[in-house]
Amino acid sequence: MLLRAVCESPDDDTPRLVFADWLDEHGDPERAEFIRVQVEIARGECDLLTKEREQDLLKTHRENWEPPYRDILVEDADRAIVYGVHFRRGFPWALSVNDENAWFVDYASTLFRFAPIERVNLFHKSQHEDLSRCSELLRVKELLLDRGEGFEAEQLRALLRSKYLTNLTRLDLIADDDNGHLELDGLEVLGQAMNLPSLRYLDLSYNCSWMLSEERQNWIRRFTKGRLIGQLETLRLRSTDVTDECARILARCKRAGSLRHLDVSGNSIGAAGLRALATSSTLSSLAVLDLRGNSFEDESGAELQECPPKLRRLLEDRFGSGLLLDGKPDPHPIDEWFKQCK
Repeated sequence: MLLRAVCESPDDDTPRLVFADWLDEHGDPERAEFIRVQVEIARGECDLLTKEREQDLLKTHRENWEPPYRDILVEDADRAIVYGVHFRRGFPWALSVNDENAWFVDYASTLFRFAPIERVNLFHKSQHEDLSRCSELLRVKELLLDRGEGFEAEQLRALLRSKYLTNLTRLDLIADDDNGHLELDGLEVLGQAMNLPSLRYLDLSYNCSWMLSEERQNWIRRFTKGRLIGQLETLRLRSTDVTDECARILARCKRAGSLRHLDVSGNSIGAAGLRALATSSTLSSLAVLDLRGNSFEDESGAELQECPPKLRRLLEDRFGSGLLLDGKPDPHPIDEWFKQCK
């Protein structure tokens, strides 16, 4: 009953803390402490010692706390369906799932029985037609699809028609080396999605297969002509071959007024694109602009080692501390995920 209360009220800390009290009374003080420590961290009411204690507890007890997820084996295959578990507020919050042959759909009801899972990372080929009919997706707030074999336009169209994506706040369609990328038709399908009313965060990083296309200079137009851009607060386009023309299209996009965080790190944006972003009146809500790891160009197109001083001042005047200009972009999100699960 106590665990069910936690699962049914994932945003409420009270059932979690009641569960911690029960654990204390039943001889599991370390697990109880871990719940309280992570709740404290999530509330922003902690110091460095608290964070160190969290890591010590997790390092010592992770192998005991990750079951039953690690113990779920695919029938007749002798393979674990879950190979990554991430904790938040004392309970498993995100799972990394081997989704060969629609295994997630087959085992979804079991996976959601044990903890308030809100993020699912699906690796390997996903059968989106089957996934679209999975009612457990209603409990998912964040969905990551990797390996790209489900990035084709028809596969995406099947998934985005699902009536079970209404609570999704974040969607990551991140390319991984040569395992697959979004194509131009897929971008258009995504931009026109109608069944994602809660989506505020979209990550399309490392999708750069369109860079050899004749539409290289304005691929972003295919995405921004749809309605989805109008509800996003965060758009991540790391290493997606964002050019001057792409930056100008974004800067002029009237539907992008809700964007607060734009990540275009790891690209090659020239002076004209940077100036368009810095002076855009359309991107009126934009507070954070990530330009780390860019190859900059001057007005003549010559490559520079760093942002030209005049443009730097213009960007700093517009974004202040929200400008991320120097240094390397964040590591690949997939690598970060695996690091967290070790």
